[in-house]
Amino acid sequence: MGRIVWVVLLLCVVWLGGCARFGITAQSKLESSADIKGLTQGDISYQKGVQILRSKLAHSSVQVELAQKDIAHNVIVLYISAQLAREPASSSAQVFSPAHIRAFVDDVALEILDYERLRKSDYDFIDILQDFNIPTPTPSVNTQMVHYNISPFYYVASPGFLYFPLMASPFMIESPSTIAYAQEKRGALKVLLMNALRESSLSSTKAQGGFVVIGTKGIKDSGTMIVEVRIANEAHTFAFRLEKLR
Repeated sequence: MGRIVWVVLLLCVVWLGGCARFGITAQSKLESSADIKGLTQGDISYQKGVQILRSKLAHSSVQVELAQKDIAHNVIVLYISAQLAREPASSSAQVFSPAHIRAFVDDVALEILDYERLRKSDYDFIDILQDFNIPTPTPSVNTQMVHYNISPFYYVASPGFLYFPLMASPFMIESPSTIAYAQEKRGALKVLLMNALRESSLSSTKAQGGFVVIGTKGIKDSGTMIVEVRIANEAHTFAFRLEKLR
């Protein structure tokens, strides 16, 4: 009996250790400059609780937005926008996609999830979207069915960049009440996919941007996450502080 108790206690310790939560916040340039060389970001600004970092170099500008306060669902979600300072001299278009973004902690690379990986994932984006002030679909329950009427929730980045007009694509989901949460989570994923960063041509008149999802495997302790965005042969770098909460 005593051995069973010790095994249970050991499993609990392992489980709790593997479920450590981290807080995340944008790290100011003043805090970072002494430790991080080549940091291009400016100071932190805020809009409706969203932290905003901007970087402007000779040929391009990048804006990164962070809304979540902690890493509760094994992902970090940023809204990243980019724009050229002037039209390229060559006829070939400058394309912006998740392939132009890197993230790492203590020289350990973190995974940038592409669209197909996200589409097939089971991540919970409900809280993160709400942190970005995007209302997530919620059920209206009756005795038979749970009905979702999901509006076309499009995220518009903080002012400072130009964007294409918003589109409309409403859809309806119906599901039994026993799977209400699963359907709400699926609805949140669809909202995120509608706004995810995908291959887009950049110009000097319109910024392109979207949600970028970063996997947290490799984050073991408190530290600094560096996000690098490469546009027009320029590297824009941003710093985020990670603090273990327990």
